[in-house]
Amino acid sequence: MTQTALVNGQLLINNIAIPYVPNSFKFDLGLGEQNVKAVAGGGGTSDGVYFADVETKISKCSFEMYSTSLALELHKEWKALGNAIVIEYTGANDVVMYFNFMAHTNRVEFETGNDKTVSFEFCGNPAIS
Repeated sequence: MTQTALVNGQLLINNIAIPYVPNSFKFDLGLGEQNVKAVAGGGGTSDGVYFADVETKISKCSFEMYSTSLALELHKEWKALGNAIVIEYTGANDVVMYFNFMAHTNRVEFETGNDKTVSFEFCGNPAIS
């Protein structure tokens, strides 16, 4: 099977194309942590019990933008929307992921100057891919 790296994908937030710094998009699908615990099986044996930790089933996305007036306006807009943000990432070979009910969660510090970047982080429901 041929594999294609996830590079230079298109990033849409609420159906608006976002100009982000190349290779800065990161994501967690929100599949959560999984644990296996041993239980006594009797007669000196043991069995494994599987647990899905639903508290960790939160997707996360982050990316960087250059420190521009657009980034400043989007930051204010995204904070005001609460968790009414939909993020769509479309990569090579028709890889498409949707992150629904996302909230812009981090505190953003803008630095002035040439080539300065700011990081944006979002958390929400598990991704749909």
